[in-house]
Order: sequence, then C-alpha cells, then structure tokens
Amino acid sequence: MSRPKKKLLLRVGTFPSPSETFITLQAKLASDLGFEVFILADRKMGLEDSSQPEIMLEYDLLARTTELRRMEPSGGRQRVITLLKILASGVPLDVLRTLDYLNYGSEGLKGNYVLHYEEVRPFIDADVVHIQFGTSKYPFDALKASGLFKGKVVTTFHGFDAHFGQVDQAERMLFYSQLFKYGEAFTANSKFLEQRLIDLGCPRDKLSVIPMPVDTDYFRPLKSSTEGDEIAILSVGRLVELKGHAFGIRAVRRLMDKGYKLRYDIVGVGEEKDSLEALIAELGLQESVTLCGARSQSEVRQLMQRSDLYLMTSAVDKTGRREAQGLVSGEAQACGLPMIAFKSGGV
Repeated sequence: MSRPKKKLLLRVGTFPSPSETFITLQAKLASDLGFEVFILADRKMGLEDSSQPEIMLEYDLLARTTELRRMEPSGGRQRVITLLKILASGVPLDVLRTLDYLNYGSEGLKGNYVLHYEEVRPFIDADVVHIQFGTSKYPFDALKASGLFKGKVVTTFHGFDAHFGQVDQAERMLFYSQLFKYGEAFTANSKFLEQRLIDLGCPRDKLSVIPMPVDTDYFRPLKSSTEGDEIAILSVGRLVELKGHAFGIRAVRRLMDKGYKLRYDIVGVGEEKDSLEALIAELGLQESVTLCGARSQSEVRQLMQRSDLYLMTSAVDKTGRREAQGLVSGEAQACGLPMIAFKSGGV
C-alpha cells in the first residue's frame, strides 16, 4: 500500500512572474520528488506572463494556483455576520477556541484567527508551507502563532524582503517577529543576506545560507564559431535603478571610443526604460545598444550562449538596497560567459 503524497504549498506574491523563474522550477522539482504541490499567490497571472510556459503546461501549474482572497469585513456588523457564516459551515474545535480573549487576546476576540483559517482552509492540512519572500508570510505566521496550522513553515528570503534603512529597521523587526518566532526554518541566498536577516532578529540556529541554484543541464555552453571581431555583451535584469544598467551603457561608450567593436543587449522591463533610451541616444549608441524588453527563459539562454561577456551592473540604489545574490550571473557563467560585476551586496 503506497503512502499518500506529502502536501507542499508554495506561498508567493505574484505567480507566474517572468523574473521569478526559481518558483516555477521549485514547483517542478518538488513534483518530481513526489510532493503534491499547490501554489497560493496574492495575484494569479496567466500563462502569457510566464517565461517558462513549457513547464507551466507540463505540470499544470496554473490549475494548481489559487489567488488568496483576504477576508476583511468592513464594520463590526459585517464582521459578526461573516464570522457566524464561517462557524455555521463547520470548523474544528481548535478554531472556536481562538475566540477566547484570555488565551488569544484581542486578535482572537475579533475573530481574526477564524478569518485567517477560512482564507486558507483548503491548505490548512499542508505538511509544509514554503514562503517565497518574507513579505508573503500572511497569514501563516499568525496561524502558526495561534496553533491552527500544524505543518512546517519554511521561509526563503531573496533580498528586498530583508532590506531596511535606519528609519524602518524597528518596523521590519516587528513585522517579522511572529514569523521568526514560530517558523521552523529560514534560508538566505548569500552571506550578505544572512547578516541582514540576523540584524532583523532571525534566530541564527534556524537560518541557513542556500543560494538559488542554477540548472547546469539547461544553462550550458554551446560550441559555436564567432565570426568577425564584434564583441557581444549581455545584461539581464529589470530596468530599475538597483540594476545599474546606465553604468553598462556608459562603459560601452568609453570602450567604443577606444576602438572596440561592441554589441550590447539589455534584457528586461521597468520604470527606467525611458531614461535609459534617452541615455543611449545622448551617447549616440542607437546602433550598438538594444533594450530587448522581456524575453522567455529559453530566449535568455540563447542570448547567453551567443554572447561573449556578461555585465552584472547591479550596485546600490538611493534607498541603500543592494543585490542579494544575482542568480542570472550564475546562469550566464554556466553558459560559459566570463562575468564582470561590481563588488556589491551578495554578488
């Protein structure tokens, strides 16, 4: 008699997201390892929003994805009506007990734990919840604190979710306090991020450094002959200040002034598109630098395999945020590209 599959819930922000390929790959791997995989997202997107449509279709990941519907009754009367409907539908005794003010405080008395339970009722029996990005912790930190969720909670931080300035560190520490207390395990993708989490109060004995891995069967060099003397340079990343694409564009101008023949492709979309286009025009690089927009993972791999050099231009933005790992740089190196980067953050 075969044992039932263990139930794994991936708790995420937006899914699918073209830049968060690791979530799709983790869902694939967990399924291959025998887990029954489900995805709970704040925002569910369509297949056209994925850069890995083949995997999405093969593993039927959209059908396994549920969009979280927060229950936030407006006003006391509506809250009471909502709670009565939930209780009338039938709930375990443990859920009823959370209404006790003496043991569960004002959060229990207001019925917040009952509402949280109802929001994730289909997944309350999950063996493991894997939270991707600490900011997606809701509502499993509260459910663990109340004892309503019995499974394990593992949280993987990626960078921006552990960023804080001098002003908001205390606020961030409070935001994660329940998660750090009741979660079973936490992972950071670099030593740099590990220290950020420790500074926020994450227990050292629960924290492990596990970089996001690169699939070296997929990202691999291709033997090809390069014709001519033009050097093909590539950067991949959202068009935002943190990614530092302006540095790469200015570097290309200086190299071309020294006589080098270059081709620079930048893959990504974002708020700095207009300013980067203006910089390209100002420097007269319209024929040499291309903003390629969004590309699928297979298209990115092809660009890497056809390029000669990878520029990892991420530095620091005006809020002080730095790159925590820079997974794409490892993917480029797996394709055989030498990589030039700033010594910044976890890179």
